[in-house]
Amino acid sequence: MQFLENYKFKHEHISFLKQAIPNAEPGFFEWLETLDCSQISVYGAKDGEIVFPEEPLLSIEGPIALLQLIETPLLNFTNFSTLLRTNASRMKLVAEGASCVEFGLRRAQGPNGAITASKYSYLGGFDGTSNVYSAFLSGIPCSGTQAHSLIMSYEKEEDIKHQRVF
Repeated sequence: MQFLENYKFKHEHISFLKQAIPNAEPGFFEWLETLDCSQISVYGAKDGEIVFPEEPLLSIEGPIALLQLIETPLLNFTNFSTLLRTNASRMKLVAEGASCVEFGLRRAQGPNGAITASKYSYLGGFDGTSNVYSAFLSGIPCSGTQAHSLIMSYEKEEDIKHQRVF
């Protein structure tokens, strides 16, 4: 909803578009300058609500040209988070009461992807995250991990037991 409330084309965006599509009519750019989402109505599932197959997650109503502009970002916001929540809830179900902790920071699609993955894995039923920053931002319980490189820096397991790292 924050995205829709703040959706505007700034002057620098319109300047860029004028160069990128020089044959567009001037009225198009004037239209872009006046756009806001006040005429858009949004209906959808709430965070954490169960949604079944063939059931829409999100419906939007409003002027078709504006809907086409906001469709891709809204799908982007929705698809990744629901994928993570669905996968987390399935894993938690299979775990049959065991704790599940998200450890995906190193393989996530960038810092924002890592924070998003932590948040939505937790909303999907996971018990915590190894991502300390995401835990800080979202209030998710933090659970430790250790780097594979630390383990591999020892020749034998016994060496680890007698070594202080810091």
